[in-house]
Amino acid sequence: MWINEVSELTGLTKRTLRYYDTLGLVSPEADESGYRNYSDEDLERLYRVMLYKGLGLSLERIKESLDEELSLELLQGQLQHLEKERNRVDEQINLLKAAIISKEEKHMTNRKFEQFKQQQIDFNEQHYGEEIRNQYGESAVEAANAKFNGLTEDEYNDASAIDAQLKKLLTEAVHTKALPSDKIGADIAELHKAWLNYYWPKYNREMHLGLMMTYEADTRFKDYYNVTTGAADYLIEAIKCHI
Repeated sequence: MWINEVSELTGLTKRTLRYYDTLGLVSPEADESGYRNYSDEDLERLYRVMLYKGLGLSLERIKESLDEELSLELLQGQLQHLEKERNRVDEQINLLKAAIISKEEKHMTNRKFEQFKQQQIDFNEQHYGEEIRNQYGESAVEAANAKFNGLTEDEYNDASAIDAQLKKLLTEAVHTKALPSDKIGADIAELHKAWLNYYWPKYNREMHLGLMMTYEADTRFKDYYNVTTGAADYLIEAIKCHI
């Protein structure tokens, strides 16, 4: 049987058959023109190669085993090898699944955070859009919205942590009756400045002081910072002292 016929019969490529011949696994006789002619014995040997290959044996090990009886020890040894390989592959599959789940969860978290930011922008536009545009101008508001929309979740969490620390110090300052000019007042002013830097496109001292005038006149801002009675007024005075 010629190599083309063997290739069609077994599904092996002619290149593979020639490679097996080179390795001495299955070496059919060639005619005067060099064409390989597979005998029945060659085909039987080739099927054994295919069987061993299917069992996961290396070509080197197959060559050693072709002329031997298919022993129980060989089969048991190969079974152990394949079981170890299966365990290794199972571990890799589990690691990949865990990585995929982590990526999916992160993607979901990122998507929710993007939705949250847009909801905040929409809320501010609905309740304060006209007011803040009249006060700060269209370009300033759009720039601030873009800055907020560009925040990462870590940056937003950092800003929230600063805000929480600021309110904690305000409570401490009021309860201890510290003066706005004291060090704790300076710390509060710096925290407020750091917090603004997360939301303002570019920090400006004059705008910061101007914001305090807004805080003084608008009870909504005072309500936000009045974690204890007098906290908002303390914040305003601390910023006037230290900014």
